[in-house]
Amino acid sequence: MERPPEHTFEDTPWRGESRRQPADPYAPPPEHAATAPPASPANQPPYYAPPPGYTPPYAATPYPQQYPQYPQYPQYPPASAAGIAPPGYMPPPAWGMPVYAPAPAMTAPTAPSTNLQRPAGTTGSARGRAAGWVVASAVALKVLLPFLSVIVSLGAYALLFGWQLAVGIIALLFVHEMGHFIVIRAKGLPASLPVFIPLIGAYVAMRKMPRNVRDEAEIAIAGPVAGALGGLACWLIFEQTDLRIWLILAYFSFFINLLNLIPVSPFDGGRVVGAISRWFWILGLVLMGVGFFLTQSIFLLILAVLGFSQTIQRFRMSPAQAAYYKIPLLSRIWVTAAYFGLAGLLAVGMVAAEQMLVFIH
Repeated sequence: MERPPEHTFEDTPWRGESRRQPADPYAPPPEHAATAPPASPANQPPYYAPPPGYTPPYAATPYPQQYPQYPQYPQYPPASAAGIAPPGYMPPPAWGMPVYAPAPAMTAPTAPSTNLQRPAGTTGSARGRAAGWVVASAVALKVLLPFLSVIVSLGAYALLFGWQLAVGIIALLFVHEMGHFIVIRAKGLPASLPVFIPLIGAYVAMRKMPRNVRDEAEIAIAGPVAGALGGLACWLIFEQTDLRIWLILAYFSFFINLLNLIPVSPFDGGRVVGAISRWFWILGLVLMGVGFFLTQSIFLLILAVLGFSQTIQRFRMSPAQAAYYKIPLLSRIWVTAAYFGLAGLLAVGMVAAEQMLVFIH
């Protein structure tokens, strides 16, 4: 754009008179009057940007500057006689930059509202906070449950057997469950940390089903294998220290892991024999019934009822579920040898520990 001359004059009527005063060469041209935005406190018309160091002509004249051809333009206070703008004077803004309305005046605070109606959006916020609290509680429970279960189970066993045996029992149950946990993770499946149930045992939650019954059998038998190794370690410590408590712990480990090989769910043995033959589940139910008849244990009765319901469900499987139990013959032979071999070793260890306890009593 070509720069206009700096000293031009025009006849400008002011308060009904015709006065000759210098015009602002950087005032907006008339052709912009039609396209200029409407005047409002928050949107005043813009101006052209003057060059650096430019002083508007009305800053050196005692007369106020106005633009009659643009009546919506703001009026500015007159300059002083000495040619200096009075206090509080602000020059016009550059073209294209809006003039913002002044800040509102301070008002006295209003009295609190007595309307007890719930504000809009409060219900959603409350629900969001409640959902967040539930999620945080679930995560905290998931993290703290294994540790809390250890403390509760340790206290229960300590009341019955003393704190030394209680610590040993918790340690042997932990070794058993870590056998499951390690093999589950080795097969690429998610698993929880061991959770203890006072006076019953412990469990590891497998969060995804294995590929086939062989993987399930190997995961299930890993717990008794680790428990057998834990009982053997207690026996070896007894041989070195002659402390009877280690022999008691060895007997407990052999006994509890042999009991866990009963071929019926929810025992580990019920999952192992699924890779051998489904008819072992019937044998397991018979053994549970005989055990309840001899001991009158409510615990065995509850396990027998659970095992019976799961056996019925597995015999009524669909063709798609039956494919889960189809594995090669060599895999069945391997699982069969591991199952009966481990059961025999645990039985021998339990009998030997029991005889040794009677001998050193």
